[in-house]
Amino acid sequence: MKPMVWAVLLVGLLEVSGWAQCPLSQNITPQPVSVPLELLRSETTGRYESFAGEVNNLIIRQQTALAGTGQMLDETLWVQGNRYRLERADAAGRTLTYLYDGENRWIITPGGQRAKTSALETPQPYLDWSRWIAPTFEVMGLGEYRGRSAFMLNNQQVDAGQFTEVWVDAERLIPLVVRQDTALDRVVTVFTDHRLLEGTRFGYVPWTRELYANGELLETTLVQGVQFNVPIEPALFEVEP
Repeated sequence: MKPMVWAVLLVGLLEVSGWAQCPLSQNITPQPVSVPLELLRSETTGRYESFAGEVNNLIIRQQTALAGTGQMLDETLWVQGNRYRLERADAAGRTLTYLYDGENRWIITPGGQRAKTSALETPQPYLDWSRWIAPTFEVMGLGEYRGRSAFMLNNQQVDAGQFTEVWVDAERLIPLVVRQDTALDRVVTVFTDHRLLEGTRFGYVPWTRELYANGELLETTLVQGVQFNVPIEPALFEVEP
Protein backbone atom coordinates (compact mmCIF):
# COMPACT_ATOMS: atom_id res chain seq x y z
CA MET A 1 0.00 0.00 0.00
CA LYS A 2 1.24 3.49 -0.86
CA PRO A 3 2.13 5.75 2.11
CA MET A 4 -0.61 8.24 1.21
CA VAL A 5 -3.31 5.53 1.20
CA TRP A 6 -2.08 4.24 4.55
CA ALA A 7 -2.07 7.76 5.98
CA VAL A 8 -5.69 8.32 4.93
CA LEU A 9 -6.73 5.03 6.52
CA LEU A 10 -4.87 5.91 9.72
CA VAL A 11 -6.52 9.33 9.99
CA GLY A 12 -9.90 7.66 9.83
CA LEU A 13 -8.95 5.23 12.58
CA LEU A 14 -7.60 7.96 14.84
CA GLU A 15 -10.98 9.67 14.76
CA VAL A 16 -12.45 6.76 16.72
CA SER A 17 -13.19 7.80 20.30
CA GLY A 18 -13.54 5.92 23.56
CA TRP A 19 -10.46 3.69 23.40
CA ALA A 20 -9.70 1.80 26.55
CA GLN A 21 -6.42 2.38 28.34
CA CYS A 22 -4.24 -0.70 28.03
CA PRO A 23 -2.33 -1.47 31.23
CA LEU A 24 0.11 -4.36 31.49
CA SER A 25 -2.66 -6.89 31.97
CA GLN A 26 -4.84 -8.88 29.64
CA ASN A 27 -8.15 -7.28 30.68
CA ILE A 28 -8.40 -5.23 27.51
CA THR A 29 -11.47 -3.93 25.72
CA PRO A 30 -10.15 -2.31 22.56
CA GLN A 31 -12.37 -0.34 20.20
CA PRO A 32 -13.36 -2.53 17.21
CA VAL A 33 -11.90 -1.58 13.82
CA SER A 34 -12.36 -2.99 10.34
CA VAL A 35 -8.68 -3.18 9.42
CA PRO A 36 -7.88 -6.63 7.96
CA LEU A 37 -4.96 -8.57 9.34
CA GLU A 38 -3.43 -9.07 5.90
CA LEU A 39 -3.21 -5.31 5.44
CA LEU A 40 -1.33 -4.93 8.72
CA ARG A 41 0.94 -7.85 7.88
CA SER A 42 1.78 -6.56 4.40
CA GLU A 43 2.41 -3.01 5.64
CA THR A 44 4.53 -4.23 8.55
CA THR A 45 6.53 -6.57 6.31
CA GLY A 46 7.10 -3.81 3.79
CA ARG A 47 8.41 -1.43 6.41
CA TYR A 48 10.71 -4.03 7.92
CA GLU A 49 12.06 -4.94 4.48
CA SER A 50 12.77 -1.26 3.90
CA PHE A 51 14.54 -1.08 7.27
CA ALA A 52 16.56 -4.22 6.50
CA GLY A 53 17.57 -2.74 3.16
CA GLU A 54 18.78 0.49 4.77
CA VAL A 55 20.52 -1.14 7.74
CA ASN A 56 22.81 -4.05 6.88
CA ASN A 57 25.09 -4.58 9.87
CA LEU A 58 23.97 -3.40 13.28
CA ILE A 59 25.76 -3.16 16.65
CA ILE A 60 23.80 -2.25 19.79
CA ARG A 61 25.47 -1.68 23.16
CA GLN A 62 23.16 -1.74 26.15
CA GLN A 63 22.85 -2.38 29.88
CA THR A 64 20.34 -4.65 31.59
CA ALA A 65 19.33 -4.32 35.24
CA LEU A 66 18.03 -7.51 36.89
CA ALA A 67 15.11 -6.55 39.12
CA GLY A 68 15.56 -9.35 41.63
CA THR A 69 19.20 -8.69 42.49
CA GLY A 70 19.94 -5.24 41.09
CA GLN A 71 22.80 -6.78 39.11
CA MET A 72 23.87 -4.88 36.01
CA LEU A 73 24.83 -6.68 32.81
CA ASP A 74 26.79 -5.09 29.98
CA GLU A 75 25.51 -6.37 26.66
CA THR A 76 26.49 -6.18 23.01
CA LEU A 77 24.22 -7.29 20.20
CA TRP A 78 25.57 -7.84 16.69
CA VAL A 79 23.12 -8.35 13.82
CA GLN A 80 24.04 -9.26 10.26
CA GLY A 81 21.18 -10.25 7.99
CA ASN A 82 19.19 -12.90 9.85
CA ARG A 83 22.14 -13.87 12.08
CA TYR A 84 22.84 -12.40 15.48
CA ARG A 85 25.09 -12.67 18.52
CA LEU A 86 24.22 -11.38 22.01
CA GLU A 87 26.88 -11.28 24.73
CA ARG A 88 25.92 -10.59 28.35
CA ALA A 89 28.78 -9.82 30.74
CA ASP A 90 28.35 -9.55 34.52
CA ALA A 91 30.41 -7.45 36.94
CA ALA A 92 32.96 -10.25 37.30
CA GLY A 93 33.59 -10.32 33.57
CA ARG A 94 31.85 -13.63 32.95
CA THR A 95 30.21 -13.58 29.52
CA LEU A 96 27.20 -15.65 28.45
CA THR A 97 26.64 -15.72 24.70
CA TYR A 98 23.48 -16.39 22.71
CA LEU A 99 24.06 -16.98 19.01
CA TYR A 100 21.93 -17.67 15.95
CA ASP A 101 24.01 -18.76 12.96
CA GLY A 102 21.14 -18.70 10.47
CA GLU A 103 20.16 -22.31 11.09
CA ASN A 104 20.61 -23.15 14.78
CA ARG A 105 20.43 -21.26 18.06
CA TRP A 106 23.24 -21.74 20.56
CA ILE A 107 24.08 -20.83 24.12
CA ILE A 108 27.79 -20.57 25.00
CA THR A 109 28.81 -20.49 28.65
CA PRO A 110 31.67 -18.39 30.09
CA GLY A 111 33.74 -21.57 30.12
CA GLY A 112 33.21 -22.14 26.40
CA GLN A 113 30.70 -24.97 26.63
CA ARG A 114 28.01 -24.75 23.99
CA ALA A 115 24.60 -26.31 23.41
CA LYS A 116 21.76 -25.90 20.97
CA THR A 117 18.65 -24.18 22.31
CA SER A 118 15.17 -23.33 21.09
CA ALA A 119 13.67 -19.97 20.16
CA LEU A 120 11.81 -19.93 23.47
CA GLU A 121 15.07 -20.28 25.42
CA THR A 122 17.09 -17.77 23.43
CA PRO A 123 16.79 -13.99 23.68
CA GLN A 124 16.03 -12.73 20.19
CA PRO A 125 16.71 -9.36 18.60
CA TYR A 126 13.67 -7.12 18.74
CA LEU A 127 14.24 -5.77 15.24
CA ASP A 128 12.69 -8.37 12.91
CA TRP A 129 9.22 -7.47 14.16
CA SER A 130 7.38 -8.30 10.90
CA ARG A 131 7.89 -12.01 11.60
CA TRP A 132 6.09 -11.75 14.92
CA ILE A 133 2.65 -11.40 13.33
CA ALA A 134 1.59 -14.87 12.21
CA PRO A 135 -1.31 -15.45 9.75
CA THR A 136 -3.28 -16.96 12.65
CA PHE A 137 -3.54 -13.63 14.50
CA GLU A 138 -6.81 -11.72 14.76
CA VAL A 139 -7.20 -7.96 14.94
CA MET A 140 -9.02 -7.41 18.25
CA GLY A 141 -9.27 -3.63 17.84
CA LEU A 142 -7.57 -0.34 18.53
CA GLY A 143 -6.47 0.81 21.99
CA GLU A 144 -4.04 3.20 23.61
CA TYR A 145 -0.88 2.29 25.49
CA ARG A 146 1.42 4.84 27.09
CA GLY A 147 0.07 7.57 24.88
CA ARG A 148 0.38 5.61 21.62
CA SER A 149 -2.56 4.30 19.60
CA ALA A 150 -2.06 0.59 19.05
CA PHE A 151 -3.64 -2.26 17.13
CA MET A 152 -4.29 -5.16 19.51
CA LEU A 153 -3.60 -8.54 17.86
CA ASN A 154 -4.32 -11.92 19.43
CA ASN A 155 -3.24 -15.39 18.32
CA GLN A 156 -5.47 -18.32 19.28
CA GLN A 157 -3.49 -20.93 17.30
CA VAL A 158 -0.02 -20.51 18.73
CA ASP A 159 2.80 -22.72 17.47
CA ALA A 160 6.14 -23.14 19.23
CA GLY A 161 8.09 -19.90 19.30
CA GLN A 162 5.14 -17.70 18.31
CA PHE A 163 3.67 -14.82 20.28
CA THR A 164 0.20 -14.96 21.78
CA GLU A 165 -0.46 -11.24 21.66
CA VAL A 166 1.15 -8.25 19.95
CA TRP A 167 0.29 -4.56 20.32
CA VAL A 168 1.43 -2.64 17.24
CA ASP A 169 1.88 1.13 17.12
CA ALA A 170 -0.88 2.25 14.75
CA GLU A 171 1.19 4.99 13.16
CA ARG A 172 4.71 3.55 12.97
CA LEU A 173 3.69 -0.14 12.75
CA ILE A 174 6.28 -1.30 15.27
CA PRO A 175 5.61 -3.46 18.36
CA LEU A 176 4.91 -1.82 21.71
CA VAL A 177 4.02 -4.94 23.72
CA VAL A 178 4.39 -8.64 22.96
CA ARG A 179 3.19 -11.58 25.02
CA GLN A 180 4.39 -15.16 24.91
CA ASP A 181 2.82 -17.98 26.91
CA THR A 182 4.66 -21.14 27.89
CA ALA A 183 3.70 -24.05 30.10
CA LEU A 184 5.18 -22.24 33.12
CA ASP A 185 5.20 -18.53 32.38
CA ARG A 186 3.37 -15.68 30.74
CA VAL A 187 6.17 -13.48 29.47
CA VAL A 188 5.44 -9.90 28.44
CA THR A 189 7.98 -7.57 26.81
CA VAL A 190 7.35 -3.83 26.61
CA PHE A 191 9.23 -1.56 24.19
CA THR A 192 9.38 2.22 24.63
CA ASP A 193 11.46 5.24 23.61
CA HIS A 194 11.71 4.25 19.96
CA ARG A 195 14.26 6.35 18.09
CA LEU A 196 14.63 6.57 14.33
CA LEU A 197 18.13 5.82 13.06
CA GLU A 198 19.46 8.84 11.22
CA GLY A 199 19.08 8.59 7.47
CA THR A 200 16.48 5.80 7.54
CA ARG A 201 12.72 5.85 6.98
CA PHE A 202 11.68 2.95 9.21
CA GLY A 203 14.79 2.18 11.28
CA TYR A 204 13.16 2.48 14.70
CA VAL A 205 15.09 1.03 17.64
CA PRO A 206 13.50 0.87 21.12
CA TRP A 207 15.94 2.30 23.64
CA THR A 208 14.06 0.83 26.60
CA ARG A 209 12.85 -2.73 27.04
CA GLU A 210 11.04 -4.16 30.06
CA LEU A 211 10.66 -7.91 30.55
CA TYR A 212 7.94 -9.32 32.81
CA ALA A 213 7.10 -12.89 33.83
CA ASN A 214 3.70 -13.61 35.33
CA GLY A 215 3.20 -9.91 35.99
CA GLU A 216 6.51 -9.32 37.80
CA LEU A 217 9.32 -7.22 36.34
CA LEU A 218 12.40 -9.34 35.65
CA GLU A 219 14.73 -6.94 33.89
CA THR A 220 15.01 -3.56 32.23
CA THR A 221 17.33 -2.92 29.30
CA LEU A 222 18.55 0.54 28.30
CA VAL A 223 20.37 1.05 25.00
CA GLN A 224 23.63 2.96 25.35
CA GLY A 225 24.53 3.36 21.70
CA VAL A 226 23.77 2.11 18.18
CA GLN A 227 26.03 1.72 15.15
CA PHE A 228 24.85 0.55 11.77
CA ASN A 229 26.33 -0.17 8.36
CA VAL A 230 29.71 -0.77 9.99
CA PRO A 231 32.00 -3.77 9.32
CA ILE A 232 31.29 -6.93 11.33
CA GLU A 233 33.43 -10.04 11.12
CA PRO A 234 31.33 -12.99 9.83
CA ALA A 235 33.17 -15.27 12.28
CA LEU A 236 31.18 -13.67 15.11
CA PHE A 237 28.17 -15.70 13.99
CA GLU A 238 29.95 -19.02 13.74
CA VAL A 239 30.30 -21.67 16.41
CA GLU A 240 33.81 -22.96 16.84
CA PRO A 241 34.14 -26.69 16.02
